[in-house]
Order: sequence, then C-alpha cells, then structure tokens
Amino acid sequence: MLRRTFIVLAVTAMATWASAAFAELEVGVFVGKVVKVEAGELTMTDNRGGDAFTLPVPDEAEVTYDGKNYKLTDLEVGAPIEVTIEKKGDEAVVTKVAVTKAP
Repeated sequence: MLRRTFIVLAVTAMATWASAAFAELEVGVFVGKVVKVEAGELTMTDNRGGDAFTLPVPDEAEVTYDGKNYKLTDLEVGAPIEVTIEKKGDEAVVTKVAVTKAP
C-alpha cells in the first residue's frame, strides 16, 4: 500500500513538473547549441553551456540552415542555433529553429 502511494505521488509530481516546464516557455529568440534531436523535440543548451533543456517543436515550425529549409531531425549535435518562440493563442510555441554560423 505504501509503495503504491509513493508511486502515485511520484508520477503526479513528475507530471506537474513537466507541465510547468512547458508552460514556462518564454517568448523571444534564444541562442544556443543542439544537444539532441528527436521527432518533435529539440534538446539544447544556451551559449553559456548551462543545463540542457528540451523544447517541443511542432511540425509546422520552420527549420532552416543557411536560409534553406531543413528537417528538425537533420540538425547535428553541437550546431549553433537560434530558436524563436512566439505566443499562439494561450501558448508559447517554437515557431522557428535556425542553424547559425558559429561566432
């Protein structure tokens, strides 16, 4: 019984944390580097090399490299990127991921 209670509490806490993390997306342009890419998700760090964070990337988000259309899953680990997040209705969503040239 205690084990079941612990599992329920752990799952609830993780779900609350995950929804809060996605709800806290800020609107703006963010510069960093690619850490990992999966279909619909981009994991990146900022330029200071801080903790990695994962962003949901919708299919309609524009992904470009050198001004040409690109697939999200074609991004390479370590590539410098600019991620644009805009307000769409009540949500902040990724609308553009652009590979940039290293400074």
